[in-house]
Formats: sequence, C-alpha cells, structure tokens
Amino acid sequence: MEKISGNIFIRVPNEPMKAGQVVVGHQHNFDHTTFCVAGGLRVDILDVHEVNADGNPIAATIAASAELWAGDNYTGQNWQLIQKGKFHQITALTDGTVYQCVYSHRAPQAISMWPAGQREERQLLKRDDAGVLWMRIDEKIVQDSNHFGASYV
Repeated sequence: MEKISGNIFIRVPNEPMKAGQVVVGHQHNFDHTTFCVAGGLRVDILDVHEVNADGNPIAATIAASAELWAGDNYTGQNWQLIQKGKFHQITALTDGTVYQCVYSHRAPQAISMWPAGQREERQLLKRDDAGVLWMRIDEKIVQDSNHFGASYV
C-alpha cells in the first residue's frame, strides 16, 4: 500500500511480516529510504548475474547487508538508503516486522519533467479555463494510493 503525505510517498506492507519472510529482489528508478518501524529486518543489496524476461533477478549474490531494528531491539540505525537501480531484498528477522519505504519526487515516479527530444513536440504546460496551470508528465504513469507499478524498472 502507498500513502501520500504532501510530496512524500510512504510504502507500507499490507500486514506485518513473519520471521524469514522475504520481499524478493527488485529495483526502483529512484532513491528511497527503508525504515524498520517494528521488529527487525535485513536489507540485502544484490549483485545480479541473471534476470528473467520480466527483469527480476534469478541469479544473484549479496553484495552488502544491513540489519535494521526498531523498538526495544534498537541498537543503531533503523533506516537504510537504497540507491536507484540497485537490486535489493528485505528479509524479516522477527515475527511482526513492519517496514516503510519513504521517498519524494519533484515529479511522480521520477519521470523527467522535460522528456528528451519532446520539448518542442509536446505541449507540456497548459492553463485551464479556471486559470489552473497543468503539466503533462507522462500519460502512461498512474499514481494513486493503490497503484505504483510504474515506479519499478
């Protein structure tokens, strides 16, 4: 689920994770910060050797890991920056683990405000009859609190 707070986007799992549960390797086209808000988790940055037709890793090794803890188990950092384009996976270390991925964009889903080669071909700014200025970014991107698939590379 994705929640919106101003220009901050917060992704949260639908339910707490069980120990050993894994959010499989994936990547995003933007930097984001993963926070552990309950329990403990491990974030693995993957060195991907092979991907399937959908671009998901099928052969990878762990390049780096960080354990994040919340609450009484807190012993250090409870957040980890994950850079855009880096494959990563999340593994719950305890039952009841909850994490949040937090990010912000100038434009939805990190799409450029001025697409290369299209500056002259497209009318990107338009003022409606009420005087509201609208910007066309990319008609294929849909961003609401339930759908964010276009943010995955």
